[in-house]
Amino acid sequence: MHNTQQILEAKDFIMSKINHRPTIGLILGSLAWEHWLTISKIL
Repeated sequence: MHNTQQILEAKDFIMSKINHRPTIGLILGSLAWEHWLTISKIL
């Protein structure tokens, strides 16, 4: 998992961009995180 750091940074970046809408941010962030984990398992 050499991309773990990049994934975490991307997640933090996305979350910071939508931090002014915490509810939407949490929903999108959790969904994106689940997709990242699924993609990582496939790869």
